[in-house]
Parts: sequence; C-alpha cells; structure tokens
Amino acid sequence: MEFRINVYDGQEIVKTFVAKKYNLMMGTAEDILALVDIDKLDKGADVEMEIFKLIVKSRKTFAKIIHEIFPELTDDEYRCVPVKEVLKVIMQVLTFTMTELSTVSEKN
Repeated sequence: MEFRINVYDGQEIVKTFVAKKYNLMMGTAEDILALVDIDKLDKGADVEMEIFKLIVKSRKTFAKIIHEIFPELTDDEYRCVPVKEVLKVIMQVLTFTMTELSTVSEKN
C-alpha cells in the first residue's frame, strides 16, 4: 500500500512525501485499536466524521503514526498538511491495520 501526503504553502504544494511500504509495528496496531470503536464504525456511522473526531481526540497519537510513515516529515511541515490528507492517510492506516491483523489471524 502506498501512502502519500502533501505539504502546502497556501494553495501551492511545496513538497510531497510518498511511502511505498510501511511495516506496521505491534505497538502502533495496539495504539490504533485502543482508539477505534469498531462497533461504532460497523453500525453505519459516517466513517469520515468518526475518523475526524478520532483524529481530534487523539491527534498526538496520529501525529506519531504519520511521522512513523513519513520519517522525513518535520513538525513544521506537518502543520502545513491539510486535515483532509491526514484523514485520508489515517483511514488507509486503519484499513491496513485491520487487514494485517486479519491476515495474522487467518495464518494462526
């Protein structure tokens, strides 16, 4: 799975970060699972709105995850990434986490 995030200066993209692969660490998966209310997402809630609330509530954890995926991204650059793009990457990470964990479960 490829992750991509853009840094903006106003309306102009000044830098793009791409992560072609990401090794999901168990600690990160545990952090994500501790934050996500799977039942709420399964009950047809507005997934994007629930993820947005999750990001607001747990922004430090998600900033840490974004920096794990894009280690070259500085804190100042992170502040210039649109919320919409952070939301997209977090949704990809959530999907990736569930896929990785279900793959491990199937093998055992």
